Parts: sequence; C-alpha cells; structure tokens
Amino acid sequence: MEAYYDVFYKDRFDEFFRGTWIYDHPTGEKGSYLVLSLNFSVVEPGPDKMETSFHNHIQDAAVDFMQRYGNYLSANQDLDYFKEKIKNSRSATDILSTLLLVCKGAQQKLYVIIDEYDNFANTILSTVGKDAYQDLTHGPGFFRSFFNALKKGTSSTGAPVTRSFITGVSPVTMDDVTSGYNIGENVSLDAAFNRMLGFTREDVDEMLNYYRSVGLIKHEPGYLGEIIDNWYGNYLFSKHSTDSERLYNSDMVLYFLKEYFKIQSIPDDLIDRNVRIDYGKLRHLIIVDTGGRKVSNGNFDRLREIIKEGEISSELAKGFPLDKLTDRENFISLLFYFGLLTIKDTEAADLVLGIPNETIRRLYYDYIKEGYEETDVFSIDIYTYRRLMKEMAMRGQCGNP
Repeated sequence: MEAYYDVFYKDRFDEFFRGTWIYDHPTGEKGSYLVLSLNFSVVEPGPDKMETSFHNHIQDAAVDFMQRYGNYLSANQDLDYFKEKIKNSRSATDILSTLLLVCKGAQQKLYVIIDEYDNFANTILSTVGKDAYQDLTHGPGFFRSFFNALKKGTSSTGAPVTRSFITGVSPVTMDDVTSGYNIGENVSLDAAFNRMLGFTREDVDEMLNYYRSVGLIKHEPGYLGEIIDNWYGNYLFSKHSTDSERLYNSDMVLYFLKEYFKIQSIPDDLIDRNVRIDYGKLRHLIIVDTGGRKVSNGNFDRLREIIKEGEISSELAKGFPLDKLTDRENFISLLFYFGLLTIKDTEAADLVLGIPNETIRRLYYDYIKEGYEETDVFSIDIYTYRRLMKEMAMRGQCGNP
C-alpha cells in the first residue's frame, strides 16, 4: 500500500507492480500521497520504557518523513524551524501535531499507515495487568492522546489526513480509545477483504506445480496439497463468503516449502513455531488468581469444549472494551481474531466457528496442557493426559484417564 500510494515511489510503479492486476487497473490516487508509516511492534512494552520508546519511534518516523518529503513541504515554510521543533518535542502527540501542521501548510494530502497498533498495548494487558492498560488507553494516556491528534488531522478545512489504514491482531485497544479515534471503520469481517491475507487453492497449486517443474519438489503436488490442506488451510473470514474462497495461512505454507527444500522430503515438524500464539496472551483470559490460588474461569472450560467438539456457536463482535473482554462471545471472537478459530458453517442459523486445521488443533492441546499444569482446580495425571492427547491428535481416539 505504501509503494502504491506514496508519491516518493511514483516513478517506480512499473518496477513494483508490473504483471499484477493492480498494474493493469490503476486508480487516480496512485502515487499521490505523502505517507506516514508507523509500526508499533517496535515499541518496548515495559511500563517504565513504553512511553519513551513510543516517543522515539514517532520522532524517528517524523525525521525520516521531513527528509523524504522536503521538496513537497518547503513551499512558504521554514522547514528548519519545524525540524527543530520535532527534535525538541517531549511527546509523540506534539510531534504528530507538528507534522500535520507542516502538511497542512504545504497543502499536501497525507496517508497514515499504522501496523500492529495494538501490539505493545496487548502485551501490557497480558504481562502487567488491567491498571497499566487502563492508564495507557483511557483518560490522559499518551496512546489515547496520540489518536486524538490523529483524528484532529482529519477535520477542518484543508485537513491533511485524507486516508488511514490501521492493522492489528484484536479490536480491543481501538475500542478502548474509540473516543480518541472514532472515525475508523472495522473491515475485518467484510466479504470483499476475505482473500486479502491468505493463499487461495489456486495459489498453492500454482506454487507446487512450479517447484515440481524446476526439480525442487519430488513428491506429487496432489500428495503435498493434501498435507497443506490438513495443516494450513480452511480459513474463512466472512460469513458472507462462499466455501470456495477458503484460504491457506501464507506463513505456514511458505514455512512448509522452505523446510521441504532443505531435505527434499516432508518436514519432521510441520508446525512453524513462529505462528504460535503465546500462552501468556491467553492466560489472563482463562486463569484467575484468587489470593495466591490460581483457578480456571469459564473461558478455560470453553477452550476445552472447543477442543472436544471442534467447533462452537457464537456471533463475532467487531469490537469490545477491556472490561467486556472475558464475556463469552467476546472471548470467542478474540480467538477468531487470533486465528485460533475460523468460520466453519455459513448456512446454519447460528454462526458456527471451528478449529481451522491440524496446526491450530495442536496449539489448543498446548494451551489446555499449560492451563492444567498451572491451576490446582483439576486433579490430573499430566503424563496420562499427554498420552491421551497424543492419541487424539494422531489417531482421533479419546479415552478417560
């Protein structure tokens, strides 16, 4: 998106997009924006470092922005003055406000792209707790203030922020800062975007056939396709899409191919550990500490129900505040946004969500095991539990310990 919309790259459009549908169907907005691109995954989540780290990231992005677009911003403006102001600013909000003022003065359109906007906020929630998260996203918190300034940049005559595109894992943070930035639209569940971030079956077949033709794959593509189906496929992100639009996790498929090329055979470990959602990010949603005694709550039971039945009925929430996070439907919706559930049945009266593939099923086994090991509300022989889970995973057999 940055390469498409950024005026800085307009002369490299052919290089980036030749041979694509986008190249043959350009819009009038290609190469017409100044782009402010931010990635919040680089922000340190420690409470004592977070605000400084956030400030430094915004400051670095602002300095790069001023250098990159100097020729577009210099008309009737003293850029040295604004650069010095950015250098001496004590808050990320002040830096953003200065950038917006410069763009407005130069009558330039601005496209703001923010990747992983909720990354450090969710880490704070899962590792430090609700109080620190509330301080960050409510009242005068710097994160909320930043989005207030961003929203201000979209209003009034000559406002520079013309478009914005914000991505993240969950809708929790954005819902909590909604009064700071209540002009966005959540498109996560829109049918038009179902194929946005995954491989189709056609894509997978094309790759397998190509690598077979150049000698990098010795197995039949159909045989490998079955493995990829079982372990990495079956994702559907909108109930208004059809089953033919089900997708494959692109990271998982590329991991499989990379590992296959190394040994010219099926990898021993079919799960890329990089896709594993850390148990700690779910822990605060399923474990309650009651005076030093850790017990499970109702959501732990829902995890067990999902792994037993393979599916669960629930509507999907587009957003929910922190204090509603552990509600049944919100918790299940969060599993969907984490990629741990997908839409299974679009025809049923109630929306049915299911475990998409074998990779995700194995992750559930890990979560349940760690939950059992951490709480003392259940009496269980962990060795027996592991053996039974292995039987269930490998042979579909389930017994009683």
